[in-house]
Amino acid sequence: MGELPFFRAHAALHPDHLWIWERSVYVDENQRTWLPITIETESSLQVLMRQEDVSLGEAVCPSLLAPCPLPSMWQLYPGRRYRGSDSSFWRIVYHIEASLNKGRSLHCRFLKDWIRERSEVTAWATL
Repeated sequence: MGELPFFRAHAALHPDHLWIWERSVYVDENQRTWLPITIETESSLQVLMRQEDVSLGEAVCPSLLAPCPLPSMWQLYPGRRYRGSDSSFWRIVYHIEASLNKGRSLHCRFLKDWIRERSEVTAWATL
């Protein structure tokens, strides 16, 4: 029998909800913590959400946080999209679970769907 590969990736389940807990930390319905990395270009806004266990302090009221381009809450919608608490829609670009030597890491990358008047325009990005 061969050895297991150092790195394995496969599809993972999407969190149903993500709530802001404190600056740059979101929590899902299973109490897993997610850390966002925002990627902003002229034509798109993307966020890479990394599931990583972090110690949680006291939850911070979203209105007390510094302005941020990300919504304070995300809800999974049909069609591989999330809707933010600010009514923005974010398309799921990919969602993987990667097993590494010393643990696992979940990644979920969202791309904001830009909505203009009557038509919906999706901003595409090179992955």
